[in-house]
Amino acid sequence: MSDRLAELRRQRALVQQHLEWLEREIRAEDATANPTRPSATAPLPSPTSRGPAAGMTTAPPARPLRPDTHPNEDSGITANRAEGGPDVERILEEYRAPPGALHHDVRTGCLLYFAAAFVLFCAVIALLYFTLSRR
Repeated sequence: MSDRLAELRRQRALVQQHLEWLEREIRAEDATANPTRPSATAPLPSPTSRGPAAGMTTAPPARPLRPDTHPNEDSGITANRAEGGPDVERILEEYRAPPGALHHDVRTGCLLYFAAAFVLFCAVIALLYFTLSRR
């Protein structure tokens, strides 16, 4: 089996483990928020009954994934929009820069770095000139 295929299967197992952890956390939060109502989520099937993952040759690591290591950071934005949360596009528009601003900022930064380097170069030349001319 190629290294890339093994790595992809390992990553898939990690994501499945993370999803299982999320389901357990959701069930726990649901149970604490509504102690009288049973949890609405069904128990997850075992990883061996999931089809393509059943043929995995490497077992997923035993350590649980931390929630801040999940690669999909945008899921909260789309879920918030789908639940009728604040208008995400309006909030993003407040902080969005005009398209030409980055080009202008880069040009200004380059010119400032050039000016600072030129001043430093002139200061070193002047220092060498006055130091060597006293001899």
